Amino acid sequence: MRSAGDRAGEGNALNNLAVAYAHTGEKAKALALFAQAEQIFHELQDRRMIAEVSGNLGVTYDNLGEYQKALESHENDLALKRELGDRASQAGLLEITSARLTRASAHTRRLSMHTWPHLKSTDLWTTGGV
Repeated sequence: MRSAGDRAGEGNALNNLAVAYAHTGEKAKALALFAQAEQIFHELQDRRMIAEVSGNLGVTYDNLGEYQKALESHENDLALKRELGDRASQAGLLEITSARLTRASAHTRRLSMHTWPHLKSTDLWTTGGV
């Protein structure tokens, strides 16, 4: 696609390849391809596709357990979709984001459950260390 000068097509191909790599577990390669696609769409000022890539980045970061980066990517996706007036995508994104935040919260609770007994066993509670 590069030789044909079809930058939008190249960006779409990179985005699709990144999704495929993310699904096969090659997250680092996926993130690199998403970055290339995002750069192309920024050059083209294609906000719809920047939002698409941001959403895909959010899903990938979520699957990596990088919840802060996932949240930032989804917030960017939502902001762009609001600018574009894409109400259907906004609703879908809010539903997906809510489910992911619930999962991240559950993960945090599980970590706390594993940490809590350790803290209690160190006697920090009775010595005033906490």
